Amino acid sequence: ELLLTRGGRSPAGTEEQEAARRSDGAHPTGEPRVLRLLKEAVPPRTNPEATARRLVTFVRDYLVDDRAAEPLDLAAVIDGRRGDCTEHAALFVTLARAAGIPAREVGGLAWVDGLAALGGHAWAEVALDGQWVAVDPIFGQFPADAARIRLAEAPGAQSAARRALKAGGVLLLGETK
Repeated sequence: ELLLTRGGRSPAGTEEQEAARRSDGAHPTGEPRVLRLLKEAVPPRTNPEATARRLVTFVRDYLVDDRAAEPLDLAAVIDGRRGDCTEHAALFVTLARAAGIPAREVGGLAWVDGLAALGGHAWAEVALDGQWVAVDPIFGQFPADAARIRLAEAPGAQSAARRALKAGGVLLLGETK
């Protein structure tokens, strides 16, 4: 299942938005470190779009891009100030949710200019005015450019999509034949 959208936007249902507001183990919105970063990143009384825009830039500047980083919990990401696209997306989503903006992590494929190929990538989406807007905190993009293909959210469906892409002759970066 591939989701293709024009302009990086797709309709955001009410239930999806409610789920994307919640604090959870991966996105501890009430954690003191998170609240400190949010206060540092966004002035009080900033509207949701401006807040999301500021958070994209803040996360890009706060974390060092470290593609060799092992998956880390959010506290380690905040303290270590480094991570790959997954950690950038997780920190952005946590900060956005702490600011009251529905946000979710998404993953799929992105065009990598230096390699002239598609590679696995993670980014985020925020719900603004009833639309999911793709943002990419590792590259500081709000909205994210169109060089992304979002794969299905369910892990089993994502694996099936990856198998279908490989069967069609697409080799994902970082994978072997």
